[in-house]
Amino acid sequence: ESRDDLRTVYEAVRGREPAVDGAFDVHHIDGALALVMEPCAPAFVEWGLTVRALPADAANLPAWRRGAAGEPRVFGLAHYGAYFDGKCVASLPLPAYPVADFKVRWSPELLDVGEAREKARRARENGRLLASAEYDVYLADGELAYLQEACDPAETERWIELKVYPERVEDLPESLREQGYERFRLDFHVYGAFVDGGCAAFFHLPDYPIAAVRTGQSIEGGGELWRAGFALNAEPYRLAYEAAVSGEPLARSAFDVHMADGALVYAKEPCVQEDTRARFFLHVAPERASDLPEERRRHGFDNLDFDFFLNGALFDGKCAARIPLPDYPIASIRTGQFVGSVGEIWSAEFEVGR
Repeated sequence: ESRDDLRTVYEAVRGREPAVDGAFDVHHIDGALALVMEPCAPAFVEWGLTVRALPADAANLPAWRRGAAGEPRVFGLAHYGAYFDGKCVASLPLPAYPVADFKVRWSPELLDVGEAREKARRARENGRLLASAEYDVYLADGELAYLQEACDPAETERWIELKVYPERVEDLPESLREQGYERFRLDFHVYGAFVDGGCAAFFHLPDYPIAAVRTGQSIEGGGELWRAGFALNAEPYRLAYEAAVSGEPLARSAFDVHMADGALVYAKEPCVQEDTRARFFLHVAPERASDLPEERRRHGFDNLDFDFFLNGALFDGKCAARIPLPDYPIASIRTGQFVGSVGEIWSAEFEVGR
């Protein structure tokens, strides 16, 4: 149908109680099914639906279909629907014979709005906030919940990308062990729903023990829309933080740097996700150059640069990272954070003498 015709369909059913309240609201009107999703993303009209009409009299079905559960018809929404004004509307004709009931299946099957609303409520009330970025990311019921209060449907066209780092690399398929993580791509239109003007999407985590996750969305042509990284188990870093801050730090800067149990602990309060994005540099100078790996001896120090998200966690408005130190005698340490295009954000240098 034309877009103007579908606008007329939308106006005819707006405000009515739907026959089916799902990913699409389904209305029975004038021998057809009117489907409405609001808000909606343009990609929805690229999909198809299967409508199984159950006749009032089975004699109306072809002989070979009698005894079956109705007559399935597949519709491509691109031919029967349209996207306009932030909504998707389609009109699917029903058979000419009297229909007692019908069943509609989305292809791919979409997350029901009611289910998404309940999962989002549980995540906010009982889950753990892992990151706050374009989406707030929670851990709840073995899933990552991506929640956004006010949602632009156009942004849901981009895949949500994940890299999942296991605690034991042996848990990965053999082909992935060298890279050290498993990659996933989350299609919002399959795993998410528009809920009360916002967005909610859910990803069920693999069943092996997970150390950390990096996630986000990319911009077409390169670049990042947003990125976040986090450890799934914050408890070791909480304990490291509590043990470290009981004493005086070796250095005070954007992060306080402590030494405890043969490791450096980087502590910050208050702390937000943005504080942890820049890569950390850590240069360890030994008392004896001969203790360095051969390839590092001409530099005079060990390079132990690291990403926070694989070595730390955010919790209760604080953050902490823990980096084990080499077991040779250390003369001094220089550390901080840097961004390639900018240079050092902060730095600190101190003697160790052990």
